[in-house]
Amino acid sequence: MLITKEDLLESHSPVNFLPPVLWQQGMNMNEDPINKHKRISIYVHIPFCKEKCSYCSFLVVKGKKVTPELIEQYISALIAELSHYAQKLNYDYTKIISIQFGGGTPSILSSSQINQVLEAVNKYFNCSELSEIIFEAFPASMTNEKLEFLSSLPNVKLNIGIQSFDDFQLLSVGRRHTAYEAIQLLQKANYNQIRSVGIDLICGLPNSTSQTTERDIHTAIELGVDHFAVYPLWLYPDTKLYHDVKNERLSVFSYAARKERLMQAEQILKDHGYERYTIFHYKKADEHYYGKSQMMGEDWLGIGIGALSQINHVIWQNTSNISEYLRIGRTKVSNLEGYYHLNVYEEMQRTFLSGLRLSTYDMRSFNSRFGLDIEYLFHEEIEYMQAKGYLDRKGAEISLTVDGILNLNEIEGYITKKAGTFNG
Repeated sequence: MLITKEDLLESHSPVNFLPPVLWQQGMNMNEDPINKHKRISIYVHIPFCKEKCSYCSFLVVKGKKVTPELIEQYISALIAELSHYAQKLNYDYTKIISIQFGGGTPSILSSSQINQVLEAVNKYFNCSELSEIIFEAFPASMTNEKLEFLSSLPNVKLNIGIQSFDDFQLLSVGRRHTAYEAIQLLQKANYNQIRSVGIDLICGLPNSTSQTTERDIHTAIELGVDHFAVYPLWLYPDTKLYHDVKNERLSVFSYAARKERLMQAEQILKDHGYERYTIFHYKKADEHYYGKSQMMGEDWLGIGIGALSQINHVIWQNTSNISEYLRIGRTKVSNLEGYYHLNVYEEMQRTFLSGLRLSTYDMRSFNSRFGLDIEYLFHEEIEYMQAKGYLDRKGAEISLTVDGILNLNEIEGYITKKAGTFNG
């Protein structure tokens, strides 16, 4: 059943990939030492896209603005920012355990540019315990040469944004690749013996059916995909898709249909031996530690425009202005858009919210970390989720139901509004 225009905002309320935060201005990182830490991840944001997909709300630079000169300047700024934070993080004490290239379109970079960034990370940080390099790719911008380069890296995990193997669905949301290109890339990735090959799929794209969902997953399984990210379709207010649906130029599916597709996808993957380890991710072999570590409340350093970082109870975000960010290459000083110092209660709240994104959250881990009983602190929140049918519980372990996943925005709104600390 197709939803009405009036149902749009309520039934497709979007979800943040991490809990939201109330920003403050004016922080000078030079006055805020962050050199007391042990193990962190690094996220590298590559914002460039040929065009922006109609459902995408991420920070990107697109179209004719993307020139070879701009990309080179950006690489220089990334390296300068890495150098800047290397002065704050003790080399012997801080170890990098994971690197993720996200975007945007990381695969728009040349092999040489990718290598420049990785060489800078290895130069400035202790990578002796590096367990993975996650590289997000777009089917139309990956070449044989780039695949060969990636295959030469230790512990590389290639994650391909495919969303569907149905050309009609891809066209409806402005994807600039075909199903054939996606299939070809998966075949080439296997030929190059990439350690792990994963894909992103979106359930409930316009023009999809239960048959296309089943076909998408089976196609990927047959092509050797060992990691899936399966997302429901959300409508973010700043996207073209949102306005297309709002203005009745395009229709999307009802809440019930979206729920059915997610349950269908999970059942197929479980039947084929895939294990769900977050509310969105399934693994056959290795999980992607970068995203899971964030959900476990561990720290990370974000590099690039708009990149978010969390280290030692401080959250900060880089400027989203590309011109301002490029100045880092000249001044060697980060330009921040906002920051927040977490007090102890706020850190506990954020840990709880992040933990709900795991497939199963063991409440005993919270008690061990903070020395306090999570059920004492958040009993009203837990009761609220159980009463709404958003939460399953087995002893000390809790997990979101499919309804909880689709209503995560409501859950966060209840918890953060009640606490009065964060906003969305």
